[in-house]
Formats: sequence, structure tokens, C-alpha cells
Amino acid sequence: MTNSILIGKVIYSKLISNQLIADIVNDRVFPVIAEQTTTFPFIIYYRVSISNNLYNKDGSVEDTVVYSITVVSTNYNESAELANEIRKIFDKKQITNDIMRITDSRLIEIDESYEDNSYVQKLTFSCTVN
Repeated sequence: MTNSILIGKVIYSKLISNQLIADIVNDRVFPVIAEQTTTFPFIIYYRVSISNNLYNKDGSVEDTVVYSITVVSTNYNESAELANEIRKIFDKKQITNDIMRITDSRLIEIDESYEDNSYVQKLTFSCTVN
């Protein structure tokens, strides 16, 4: 059975281990939502969907996972720089650790907006987990 539900652990680990991201956001990397009092900039990540690709007698052995990583900053250039670094970490990368093996990771969409006096860069990725 895959551990694709736990993909957030892998995303978090990759984000906080990147020096550029750590230098800019420190430890302000959150699953799903950031507290309203969180200072800028910060990153939010969440799983969008999981769909099963392959089953065997023990359960799911391969899933397609879609996940999003959102950068929020009061500075446009900073938000774009962080989004670009996130793309470098996850786009077309294979990640293997003791939790799961991620392959065929690819950026499928980037949205940018201005909300509540901050610049928002939302990157959405799709990957295969087995």
C-alpha cells in the first residue's frame, strides 16, 4: 500500500531543507493554513487530490497525487523568487525516502494574485507515488 496520504511530510521536509527558502521564510512553512498572526513571507502546502492508478491484493501500489504550494509575501519579487525556487525543488524531480517514492513530478499550473495586501504565488504539481 502506498503512503501517498503522507505526502505533506515529504513536501515539508524538502521545503525546510532548502537554504534559500530557510533564509527567507525561516520556519514559516505550514500545512493547509497559516495563523492570521503569521508574519510574512510564509508558505502553505496541501494535498489537492489522490487517485489510484494501480491495485494489487495488498491494496494501492501506485497513486497520482496533486498538491499545491502557496507563497505569500508583501513583496512581489520575493514571492516570485520563492515560487521559482519551489519549482526547482519539485518540478521534474524524483524523490525517494523512507516514506515513499515520488516520480513523474511536474508543475501543472501557476497562479498569481494579490489578496489582503500580499502577493500570492500558487504552484500546483502532479506526481506519481509508489
